[in-house]
Amino acid sequence: MSSLRLVPTMHDDPHLARHAQVLDALDFVPDVGRTAVVDDGGAVLLVGLGERGTSSTASTRIAFAFAARAIAAGELVVETEDLEADLLQAAAEGIVLGRYSFRGSSRHSGWKPSTLSPSWEAGIAIGEAVCLARDLVNTPPNVMTPDILAESFRVLAIDGGLTATVRDEQWLREEGFGAVLAIGGGSSNPPRLVELEYRGHDGGTDVCLVGKGVTFDSGGNSLKDADGMMTMKSDMAGAAAVAGAMSLLRRFAPRINVRAVLPLVENMPGSTATRPGDVVTARNGLTIEILNTDFEGRVILADALGYAAEANPGAIVDVATLTYAAANALGNRTGAVLGDDSEIARIRTAADRSGEPFWPFPMPSHFAAQLDSDVADVKNFPGAREGRVISAAHFLRRFVPGTVDWAHLDIAGPAWADETYELTTRGGTGFGVRTLLQYLLDRAH
Repeated sequence: MSSLRLVPTMHDDPHLARHAQVLDALDFVPDVGRTAVVDDGGAVLLVGLGERGTSSTASTRIAFAFAARAIAAGELVVETEDLEADLLQAAAEGIVLGRYSFRGSSRHSGWKPSTLSPSWEAGIAIGEAVCLARDLVNTPPNVMTPDILAESFRVLAIDGGLTATVRDEQWLREEGFGAVLAIGGGSSNPPRLVELEYRGHDGGTDVCLVGKGVTFDSGGNSLKDADGMMTMKSDMAGAAAVAGAMSLLRRFAPRINVRAVLPLVENMPGSTATRPGDVVTARNGLTIEILNTDFEGRVILADALGYAAEANPGAIVDVATLTYAAANALGNRTGAVLGDDSEIARIRTAADRSGEPFWPFPMPSHFAAQLDSDVADVKNFPGAREGRVISAAHFLRRFVPGTVDWAHLDIAGPAWADETYELTTRGGTGFGVRTLLQYLLDRAH
């Protein structure tokens, strides 16, 4: 199908009356995301936006994602005159996300607005950054090793006007990153640590982002079962989300200084892998008793958080596919957020604006006792099954100074999708990119 017009349609739209007979036959009503093709002096794709006056950025994104999936190829002109700037940006995001396929090309080529707008271009850029994160997650784990992921981030930094530094295992050893080295020690693919930086003014670091980057998680010597490993190439989705958000900063040019610390490992079993019961020393000097090597994400984040804190940033936000418990509590479409009240509030505001749901968890102090160790400062495995989202956050809190505002985002559920829905196609979702970008823009001077 070539040269279509896409017309956003609401319940009182005149197109409905003109094509009532055809639309009745198609059982079409202009609810959000419903689509139909009619002949109106040429092919027209109607996409439902719901009742007039009720359109939001969230519903517009979803509607245009459905429209994008309804038309596989061809040139299409989107009638945008009735869309305000924020809805126009959301429409462009929805088109790019709805058309996504792994390693797909031309995700938005052939689609153009009837009126040129910076909002449209901004939406395209945000959608592409989410798709970049999806591509990184969806790449097979024999290809996306820590070294290759580090190189991908370096290229992303060049394209995005960031500075990038890639640290190898020798540097990690010399600088005391015992936690990262412990988790990466069982793999023939050695660990890496990537630092990305964006500078929007002459001052110090305003925000440090930390992203979990486990390129494949077998569980190590605490081996997962076969079913549990099938999607574990997605265990680096936190690092991918951070990198995706960072890649947009030059375009939006906020007056903010942002640094990202991304620990990258492959968690494998073997003669050189960490054993349950081993004790290692983290970058900040705290010792960790590793009782379960499948609770590896918090261990590598311990080193990264301690390192991030050395720059004395205004805030630290970490993003990780950390606990099955988060998905069990919230399902697979909502992320968990824990930490200091100020940063939780900022994250939730950004999430609401970007259309990515996050829900706050409390951090009752008694959960911290689950992490007490007889032989180290802290243990990585709480033992108790209850409240594991909370005990994980308490573990991470040990490595963030109390003087630094902090939020922890657990995206274990929404980072991966087993089915296509709304903006999301099967596989890696890029969840968190839009929230992190909005959070950074909101914090900018």
